Amino acid sequence: MTNQYSLIAMGSEIVPGNYSNKTINDLLLKRDTLVHCQIALHALSMLRSKDSANSKTPTIILGSYDPELSTFFPHVEKEYQKAGATRYVHIHSPRFTFQEFYHDLEALAKKSA
Repeated sequence: MTNQYSLIAMGSEIVPGNYSNKTINDLLLKRDTLVHCQIALHALSMLRSKDSANSKTPTIILGSYDPELSTFFPHVEKEYQKAGATRYVHIHSPRFTFQEFYHDLEALAKKSA
């Protein structure tokens, strides 16, 4: 990635379109139920690589997995943070509000500017 951004928001599950990445191809061939999360984790690791223009850009992951209750993807928040995410936001949480989310995004973008 050659463009530098002040903030990146990405989904916790990525479905690739046209791609030419061996790692993504290998993940898709495994047919794992969490393959789209694994692709997002791989994309995040590419974003955090030392030669990326956005290696230090705050990155928010928007996900539907509850970090406290998910049995499908336990420890989801920790996994994304370990991969380099600044924050994981559970968008289906009863505590989620768009106004608070907007203010968080605004604050993170200002911090990195």
